[in-house]
Amino acid sequence: MAPSDSEQEKRQGQEPPALLPLRVIDNGELRRHSSASSLWLSIHGLVYDVTPWLPLHPGGDLPLLSLAGRDATDPFLASSSPSPSPSSSSPPSPSSSSSPAPDNGDPDLQHMPLFAVSSRLFSSIHSFFYQRTLQFHPLAKFLLSYQHITFYPVMGFARINLFAQSIILLLTNNNIPHRRIEILGVLFFWLWYPLLVSCLPNWPDRIAFVVASFNVTGIQHVQFCLNHFSSQVYLGPPAGMLSVLTDF
Repeated sequence: MAPSDSEQEKRQGQEPPALLPLRVIDNGELRRHSSASSLWLSIHGLVYDVTPWLPLHPGGDLPLLSLAGRDATDPFLASSSPSPSPSSSSPPSPSSSSSPAPDNGDPDLQHMPLFAVSSRLFSSIHSFFYQRTLQFHPLAKFLLSYQHITFYPVMGFARINLFAQSIILLLTNNNIPHRRIEILGVLFFWLWYPLLVSCLPNWPDRIAFVVASFNVTGIQHVQFCLNHFSSQVYLGPPAGMLSVLTDF
């Protein structure tokens, strides 16, 4: 329905909304907003307050927290299409950057003290993915000296690490979507799997079954490593454009 003459006259008498002046934000101020309570990102030289998006981000809060108060242009472009324009009037959606693409920096390659894919990991870097410092202590130095021998045996039982990481994550205070469903899933598995193993007639068969089930999935873990270890590696928080990536 077209507006009436009186409505048009009323609108013509109104002044257009005033535009807020642009404010220059330096790196120091940007870095001060690097927490979950106040999280700013810089993309293409423009600064965005993405704090409200933190609990809604489809990739979880860690990708945003790892770039908080920093230049996030590279990881944003790595997982966004089309690229945002600096002259765009609307900010790019933070949900477009759910996680860094494997070919543009992979945080899930930090397996100290068992494996190291770069000598830079010997510097005890801080992992934003695991939220802890990866210490290069004497035990790590010893284990890494034999990683070419221990790789396949570890892959054969790498599933244990996934079990442990799932339980540890559910016990933390991190924002986990559908936490109750995840807990129910873990409980169901640990009720079902021992029951399944108990149906076998004797202990040698049970042990053989468990070892076989772990080693079969170990083949998949080897494939994961072939995909991830050959890609670019995330080695710490970004300090600027392209500094987050190191190509091996």
